[in-house]
Amino acid sequence: METKDTMDLDTLNRSILGTISADIKECEDYQRAVILPTMKERYQIYYADKEYYKAMFPKLSRTSSVVSTDVTDTIEWALPSLMKVFTSGDDVVSITGHDALDSHKADAMQDLINFQLQRENHFFPILYNWMKDALITGMGLTKCYWDRKEAVKPVTCVLNWTSLQELRKTGVEITNISQPDQFGDYTVTYNSTYYLKNAPKIENILCTDVLYSPDAKSLDEANFVAHKKLVTLSYLREMEQQGIYANVDQIKGDHVHGKYGKDDIDTEMDAVIGDKYYNFPSFSPDEARDEVTIYECYVKIDINGDGILEDMIITVCQDTILRCEPNYMGRHPFFAIAPTQDPHRIWSKRSYAELIGEIQHLKVALTRQIIHNLALSNDPKVIMSPEAINIEDFNKGRSVIRKKPGYAMSDAVLPMPVTQIAPYTFNFLEYLEGQKEQRTGITRYNQGLDASSLNRMLDINTPVPMADGSRKLLKDIVDGDMLIGQNGKPTKVVKAHIIHDPERAYEIKFSNGEVLKAGGEHLWTVFGPHRKRKTIDTDTLFKLAHEYKQPLFIDRVYRPDNNGDIDLPIDPYILGVFLGDGCLYTNRFTSMDQEVVDAMSEWAKSRGGFIRPASHQNAGKAVTYDIVDTDLRAILKELHIVRDSRYDDMKDNHKHIPEIFFSASYRQRMELLRGLMDTDGCHHSGSFVIFSQANGQLLDDVERLICSFGWDYSKTEHFPGKLTKEGRTYWHLNISCLDNPFRLSRKANKYVQSKRSVNRVKIVSIDPIDIIPMRCLTVDAEDGQFCVGKHYTVTHNTATGISAILNQSNQRLELIARMFAETGIYELYRFLISLNQKFIDQTTVVRLSGEPLEINPEDLDGKFDLVVNSGLSIQSKAAVGTQLQTLLTAIMQTNSAGVQVATPHNIYNIFKKWLETQGIKNVGDYISDPVIAQQRTMLEMQVIQTTLQTLPPDVVQYYFTYGSLPIQVLYSLPPYVQVVFLGHQLPQSGQAPQEPMGAMPQAESPQFSGTGGAVTGVVRPIVKQGSDVLSPANQIGQQAPDNRLPSGMPTEPQQGIGGF
Repeated sequence: METKDTMDLDTLNRSILGTISADIKECEDYQRAVILPTMKERYQIYYADKEYYKAMFPKLSRTSSVVSTDVTDTIEWALPSLMKVFTSGDDVVSITGHDALDSHKADAMQDLINFQLQRENHFFPILYNWMKDALITGMGLTKCYWDRKEAVKPVTCVLNWTSLQELRKTGVEITNISQPDQFGDYTVTYNSTYYLKNAPKIENILCTDVLYSPDAKSLDEANFVAHKKLVTLSYLREMEQQGIYANVDQIKGDHVHGKYGKDDIDTEMDAVIGDKYYNFPSFSPDEARDEVTIYECYVKIDINGDGILEDMIITVCQDTILRCEPNYMGRHPFFAIAPTQDPHRIWSKRSYAELIGEIQHLKVALTRQIIHNLALSNDPKVIMSPEAINIEDFNKGRSVIRKKPGYAMSDAVLPMPVTQIAPYTFNFLEYLEGQKEQRTGITRYNQGLDASSLNRMLDINTPVPMADGSRKLLKDIVDGDMLIGQNGKPTKVVKAHIIHDPERAYEIKFSNGEVLKAGGEHLWTVFGPHRKRKTIDTDTLFKLAHEYKQPLFIDRVYRPDNNGDIDLPIDPYILGVFLGDGCLYTNRFTSMDQEVVDAMSEWAKSRGGFIRPASHQNAGKAVTYDIVDTDLRAILKELHIVRDSRYDDMKDNHKHIPEIFFSASYRQRMELLRGLMDTDGCHHSGSFVIFSQANGQLLDDVERLICSFGWDYSKTEHFPGKLTKEGRTYWHLNISCLDNPFRLSRKANKYVQSKRSVNRVKIVSIDPIDIIPMRCLTVDAEDGQFCVGKHYTVTHNTATGISAILNQSNQRLELIARMFAETGIYELYRFLISLNQKFIDQTTVVRLSGEPLEINPEDLDGKFDLVVNSGLSIQSKAAVGTQLQTLLTAIMQTNSAGVQVATPHNIYNIFKKWLETQGIKNVGDYISDPVIAQQRTMLEMQVIQTTLQTLPPDVVQYYFTYGSLPIQVLYSLPPYVQVVFLGHQLPQSGQAPQEPMGAMPQAESPQFSGTGGAVTGVVRPIVKQGSDVLSPANQIGQQAPDNRLPSGMPTEPQQGIGGF
C-alpha cells in the first residue's frame, strides 16, 4: 500500500520528468530545424564532399568530379599558427594570487593544472580538435568533469595500544592484529583506500550532442543545457555501483544496436563525419554492450516549490530519472570557443565554412566548366546524318563507319563548334583567391605558395656584401645567409626565392657610382627634398624620374659594423702604415711624421722589440727605420705581404689588404684606412680626401675598403711626371668621407664633417633595358632594407609589401586566439581551479620536467585571479627575447667592470624572463632564485639552532666537535630536520669515533640521557615512528599507484605515538 510520502515522491518525479522531457523536446526540435542542417552543410563544405557538389552542380558533375578545397586549406593553415600561440611554451592563462600569501599557492595551482592538462589529459589533441571544430562549425565544445576511481590496498604497520585505538576510530577495515610483542606494540594490517584516479577529465564534444534552450543568449544564461550521449548498459551499472545513478534496472536495452541509441540526428551526422556504416546495425548477444541514449541535464528548476530556480543535475533515460542532485559547482561543465561572436547569439551565423564556402562553390563551378570545355575541345562532338552513314557502325564503335553512296563527307559529318573559354575566366579565379585572402587573412604568402608572384628583384649577377665582409653574387645567396642592413647591422635572409624573368627591367645609376639592374616590381624606399619617405616599385620610380623630373634619394648605409671587433693578426693601423710606407722586402718603413714613428715604436715595444734609424738613408726629409726583434716578418709572411725571391711561396707576394680585415668591425676597418691615409693620402677640402696609389691589388683593396663604409668616391688617373715608372699607371681615389679618415694631426685637423647629403644617395638616372634573369630576397630587417652592390647601396626588402599582408594576417589570427583564450579557455581554467579546490584532498605528486613536486590541499586553498596572455605574436616574443639577451649581456659587462648596476635577483629575473620567451617552462629546473636560496639557508640555520637547543649538552658538544650528530640521534629527528643536518656538515675539529659516544646498543639499550628532549626509547628498525609515523605522505611502502597516496589514515596525537 502506497504511503503519502511515496505518492509525493512519485508526483515530484513525474513533475521533474515532465519538465525535463519538455525541455529536451524543445531543444531537439530546434536542433533538427536549425543546428543539424547547418552543421551538416558546414562539414560537407569542409570535406569538399563530392556528393554535396554533385547535388549542387548536377550537369557539370557529369564531366568532372573535381572539387576545390579552399575551406580545408584555410583551416589547416590557420591551425598551426593558433596551436603555436597556445603551445609555444608560455602559459596562455596565468594564475595569480590576490595577495602575497596567495602568490605561492597560485604557482602551485598553475603547476597542478599544467600537469593535469599535459600529462593526465593529453591536452594537445584535445585543443587541436576543439579549435578545429570552432573553425569548421563556428563553435567548438569541450566537457570537463572530475574523474575519481578508488581502490583498496592492505597496509601493515607497528602500533602501540594508543595508536591502535586511534586507528579503530577512523572506521577503516582492520583485517589482522597480532599479539603484542615484548614492547607492547602490535603488528596491524588494515585496508587503506587510495585513488586509482583523482583528476579532471576533459573531452571533445560535437555541437549536435549538446542541447540548450533556444532562447538563451549564452550557455551560461540557459535554463537548460544537456549532454546527449550513447552509453552501454554496462556503463550505467558501473555508475550505479559507485552510487551516482539509480533505477538502472528499469532501463531496457536491445541486442541490435541503434534501436534505443542513435536517432535521426546522430544518423545524419554520422553520414557526414562518420564511416557511413550507420545503415548496418550490428548484433551482439552480450546484453551489457547494448547502447541507450541518456540525457545528462544541467537545469535550473524549482525543485522544492518555493518559486525559486535551483541549479540541479538530472540524468534521464527512457522516461526514467537516473540521477537528481544539486549542482554544487553552480554551472554546467561545457566550454565553448568561437572564432567570431555574434551579439545575443550562442552560435555564430557564419563560420569559416560559410565565409569561404561561397568562394569554394564558385571555384568548383568554374574549374568544372574549364574541364568540360577542354574535354569538348580535345574530343569534340559531331553532327551526323543517319541518311548518309551506316549509323549502326557508329553506335557499336566500329573502327570503320560506312558512308552511303551519293553523299559527300560534309553531308555525313559536321563538327560541332566549341566556344573557347572566356578570357577573363582565369582573372576571375584570381579575384576569388584575393577575396578568400581578404576574408580570412590566410594568404599565399604566409602559406609559402606564391614565390612566382613576389616582387622580382635584381640582376642575379649583382654582388651582395655579406656580414662577414665577403661577397656573393645574388644567384648564390641561400636561406640563412647574413647580409648587412641599412643600420649597418647583420640581417638574415629568410627566403632566397627562385630565379625569374621580370616583365620589365631597368638600369638605375646612383650618385655613389653604383649601377643596379632591377625588375619593374622591385620595391625601393625613396624620398624627395622634403624627406617624405614612401615605398614604390621601379615602374613608379621610372615614371617619377622621367615624367615629373623629380629628384629622388635612397638611404645610405650607416656604418656597417659586420659582427663587431674580431681578433686580428696585427693592429690594423700598423698594417695600414706598413702598406703605405713600408718596405716589401725588409722590416723597414719610411716616414717624416713623428706621430707615425711613435705609433710604430709603441707597437714594436709591445712585441718585445724596438725601432731604429736605418744605416742607409735616401728618402730626403723622411727617415727610414728598421723594426728590430719583433715578429713582424712572420706575421707579414703569414699574410702573404712580404716578398723574398729566394722562396717560391714568397717571391710573388705583393702589398694587399688580407681578407680577414674585410670581416673586421667598422672601427677596425677605419683604423686600417687611417694608417693608409696617414701615409698615402691627403686632405683636399672639407670632408673630401684623396688616396694615391699605383695600379695593382692594393688599389683595388682600398676601393673595396671604402665601399664597405658606404661612402661615395670616384677614381681618376694621375700623372706624377718624372716619378712615373714605366708600365705603371697611377690613380687618385677621390673620397667623400662621413668620418675622419686620418689619425695624423696635420691631416686630421683639416677634416670638416660634411653637412650635405651625408645620409642619402641620389638616383642619377633610370632607363629601361632588355629582360634578364632576376631574383628576389626576403630578409628579417625591421625597416625592410639591406645592402647590395659594390658600393653597399641600400635597397628594399622584397617582401616588405608582403610583410604588411602578413602582419594583417597575424593580427586576425591573434584576434581569434584571443577570442578562444578569453572565452572557453579562460572559463575552463576557472572551472579547473574550483574542481581542484573541491576534490583534491590528498597530497598530489606532479612532474612536468625535472624533480617531482608535491602539492598539498592547503597549497590550493587561496583566492586567485586569471590573466590571459595570448595575442602576443611569435615575432614579438622573439624580439623581446633578443632585447632581454642584449640587456643581460650589457648588465653583466657593466657589473664585471666594477659598476654594480643590478643585484643578483635583478639578473635572475631577466634571465628567467628570457628563458620563458624561449618557450621553456619550469624555469626552476634550470636556474635558482638567489633570494629564495638565501632565505632557505637562513631558515635551515634557524632549524639547526632550534634543534640544538633541545638536545643534551653532550650531543651538542659532539656536533661542534665532529661536525655532525651521532647517527642514532640523527635518526630520532623528523626527516626534514635530518635532511637539514646532513646538508650542513660543520668542518670537523676531531676524528669521529667509529661508534660515537659508546657502541650502538642492541635493540633495547638506553640512549643519551639528560635534559632538553632526551631520547627515552630504543632504536627500532621496524617502522618509522614519532611525529610522522601515521602521516600519509611519509609511510614506508604505502605509495599508491598513479602517484596517489592512501587515504583514511588515522590522525596522530600531538604528543607522538610509538616506542619513543
